[in-house]
Amino acid sequence: MKLGLICKSCQEETFLKEKAISRPDLADKIGEDFSHRCNHCGSVKKYQVNQVKASKSSFVKMAGTILGVVVLLGVTIWFFMTGILTNIGLLIGAAIIAASNVATGSSNETAFNSYRL
Repeated sequence: MKLGLICKSCQEETFLKEKAISRPDLADKIGEDFSHRCNHCGSVKKYQVNQVKASKSSFVKMAGTILGVVVLLGVTIWFFMTGILTNIGLLIGAAIIAASNVATGSSNETAFNSYRL
């Protein structure tokens, strides 16, 4: 889970280095009001913890896609080598890829974004 906010100067999304599982946990680490330097324009502005938004990490999508492709190829080749012609490998691999890329967010992200201080 990545924690980010929108820069007040350049309007680009910038991410925090701090990791937290909830807003109260983040507020304990950096305070309810904090300063943050934008990764894009370099300006330092004041923000509130409620302006931080959690988003799904791209690592989860990438790992799910790689796992899906491996399963897709592995099962399809295994079935082909045993003489069974089937699309089960394609279906299982595609399901794993879809589940990792289409999911709107985990319960951690939903909980973080719905709770306000």
